Order: sequence, then structure tokens, then C-alpha cells
Amino acid sequence: MGVWLVSYDADLEKHAKGILSSADNVINLAQLIRERRSIRKCNSTPVDRELVVELLRKAIQLQPFVEAGSWRVVYTGTPESSKRLVDFMMQQISQSKLGNLIPGKLMEVFKKRFTDIPAHVIVISNVGTDRLTNDRNYAAACGVMQSFQLLV
Repeated sequence: MGVWLVSYDADLEKHAKGILSSADNVINLAQLIRERRSIRKCNSTPVDRELVVELLRKAIQLQPFVEAGSWRVVYTGTPESSKRLVDFMMQQISQSKLGNLIPGKLMEVFKKRFTDIPAHVIVISNVGTDRLTNDRNYAAACGVMQSFQLLV
């Protein structure tokens, strides 16, 4: 199973809505790539779930070979769901070999950083019956997340 975590910042909501409204039928990929942004710091503004769903729908439309059921999305947009996610992430990290090497103070910094992010979008790819199916599922999930990031 592959898991990808994308943090969404509400500061880009206006930009994303502009792209969606100006490209109802066809999205200009070159424009999306040119205007792509990487967010290093998030604010605490709540993220509109409907906007995230619309961006995911557009991202799926950009993928020509996405099989239904090969992946799923988990969205955490409330403080309660984000806290559960962060607690789970910290538990998994602390139980790993790498997590044992991370000082406790740094783990607290990670926890605060992830908790302060107003929303998380997690894509989980399904495990297939063979290597080819696994690779296809992984590629589908990666493609959707890349398109989602370009839209944001």
C-alpha cells in the first residue's frame, strides 16, 4: 500500500477557484504548470471540502487510464480528524527504525507542524494481485496526486 500526503493551504483557494471557473471543459495544462506553487507554511483558515472534492474530480479527469477502485482518498479537514491522523502518523513513525533515531524534541516539532495544517488529502493505493497491478495502481494514485497539486 502506498500513502501520499498533500497539505492544502486555503490561501490558494481563490487561485484554484479561478482556474476551475475559467476551465469548465478543458484545463490548460501549460497554465497550471506555469502557475504551480509550493506551500511551505500554512495558515489556519479552514479549507472548503467542496473545493477539495472539485479539484480531485478535475485531477481524475486529467488522468486517461485511472481505474476505479485502484486507489482511494482520505480527507481530514476538521481539527478532530486532523488530530486523529497526526496521532496515528506519530505512532507509526515512533514504531519505525527511523523513528527511533529521531529525537523527542524533533518529533514534537513534526507533530505541531502537521497539527497546524488545516487540511490533509491522503491517497491510498490498493495492493494488487501481481507486480503489474501494483505498479498500475501506484501510477494511477501518483498521477491523480500530481494533477491535484498542479490544480492547487
